[in-house]
Amino acid sequence: MAIKETLTRNIGWKIGGLLLALALWFHLTTEKIYERTYTAGIEYVGLAADLDIESITPKEADVTFTGTGKQLIKLAVSDDIKLRIDLSAIKKPGQYEHSFSFIDIYPIDPSVYFRIVFPFVNRCNIIVKSKS
Repeated sequence: MAIKETLTRNIGWKIGGLLLALALWFHLTTEKIYERTYTAGIEYVGLAADLDIESITPKEADVTFTGTGKQLIKLAVSDDIKLRIDLSAIKKPGQYEHSFSFIDIYPIDPSVYFRIVFPFVNRCNIIVKSKS
């Protein structure tokens, strides 16, 4: 009987203390710096109306983000990460090469992360043809 009474006495304070300890642990753990790699699909915008894409290779690229645990958790629950290439400068058919940079990453703000790298593929080849 004494053990049950000891465990249930001030149960609200005990549960509150446990929740506070868990919240503090989560906060401290997610303030560390971590690194995570995501696969981003490649899409394009701004291509002239009289041109069409024949191919973009590769179709996706890995992007490695370095940031706090909180930043990477937000990234993990956000929409799919994409590399959005602006092709508005292309005016005629041909083969083009685009080097990826952090400004291509969409829909996130890359300025909040400590480091962003493209570990394996850092450019893509684009073949543009005339619409027929």
